Amino acid sequence: MDVELINRLEQKRDEFHQTIAGLTEQEAQRPLAENDWTIREALSHLASSEGGMRVVSEIMVAKKGYNFKPLNRNAWNASEIEKRKERPLTEIIAEWAENRQKFIDFFSGLNDEQLAYEGTHHFWGDITTRFVAEQLLRHQAEHQAQIAAARDRG
Repeated sequence: MDVELINRLEQKRDEFHQTIAGLTEQEAQRPLAENDWTIREALSHLASSEGGMRVVSEIMVAKKGYNFKPLNRNAWNASEIEKRKERPLTEIIAEWAENRQKFIDFFSGLNDEQLAYEGTHHFWGDITTRFVAEQLLRHQAEHQAQIAAARDRG
């Protein structure tokens, strides 16, 4: 287990919770400056992607060298956001938190060899299991900054 990686996943989870603390349904309708999404849609996207990245990691560990099939990311993201359209904001946030914990739990059980398993992803190219965790952190940081900026704009 990579203790430093797990600590970062936990720390960034806690920072994200601080960023969205007290977020209301009304506030969640604010648009992000960088794209056509609202805060709510970005949260729905994050809830979905956290689970998806865990599944990618699980496949890589189970099937070393796996070659992921191409996927239309825009269509996938749109469908995942649509699935959560009517769900309460608190439920979407809880889904994100649950998926992050499952990600942490999965990565806590990996040794250094498993973290170095390789695969080929249709979007990222040649990757390792560790890369997926690093990408999850980068992805969160990007959307977290967008959400914080939208909240600050009021």
